[in-house]
Amino acid sequence: MTGPLLAWGAARAAQPDAFLASGAHGPVAACGLGTLRLGAAEAGVHEVDGATVRRR
Repeated sequence: MTGPLLAWGAARAAQPDAFLASGAHGPVAACGLGTLRLGAAEAGVHEVDGATVRRR
């Protein structure tokens, strides 16, 4: 999961119209919650019902 999320963030930051404030930011502060949710979905991350999750 980490690799696809990092790749999405890097591609977003490399866009010509990307606004990047200096300093350290968490993912929500850097992208906004809505954008972060879309990026996570593009990376294959999705919500699941806790009752249906199987543990290995």
